[in-house]
Amino acid sequence: MFACDPAAIPNAERLLSDNIEFAEDPRSALEDADCCIILTEWDQFRKLKAKDYQSQMRTPNIVDARKLYDPEDFKDVNFVAIGLGS
Repeated sequence: MFACDPAAIPNAERLLSDNIEFAEDPRSALEDADCCIILTEWDQFRKLKAKDYQSQMRTPNIVDARKLYDPEDFKDVNFVAIGLGS
């Protein structure tokens, strides 16, 4: 399991390093993943497109918990937008 949150990595590594590997950037975290859960509105996540998920992930299943993306742009992947955001 990989996580990518540059602001939280220093603290999270102390607490979770036995269970989670930390990626330096979102694309690295997606590599060969079966599911991606987006929990932040940071620009580095907002800039990703459906094709980025398709090319990096083994099985592109995306849970957009911040409603960053237009579902119409992600109709070719298993995508659900839930939670916070507009």
